[in-house]
Amino acid sequence: TQIKINKVSLSGIIRILSVTSVGLESFSYNGQCPAFAIYLTRSNNTALVLVPFNMTNRAYNSESLKVIFPQGTTINDVDSVAIICNDTKEPLLVERLGQ
Repeated sequence: TQIKINKVSLSGIIRILSVTSVGLESFSYNGQCPAFAIYLTRSNNTALVLVPFNMTNRAYNSESLKVIFPQGTTINDVDSVAIICNDTKEPLLVERLGQ
């Protein structure tokens, strides 16, 4: 799944690596959102955080990261990625996995 938000120069690709992990590849972000969160959810529900990426709010330049799911959660429990600016709680992006 490709993610892209021009407003904060965010881009990358989310790939399923296993039933309990995903990779965030070629991830870039300018660090300009006061506080941001990327997480996996179900049915585009931005209030339901199933797999938080727990990323530091800083600039990233074409980096690759691996995200391990919390115990008891598998890829079958999620179907969407959400990116939110935590200061406003406004979704910057909600995208179905596999799109």
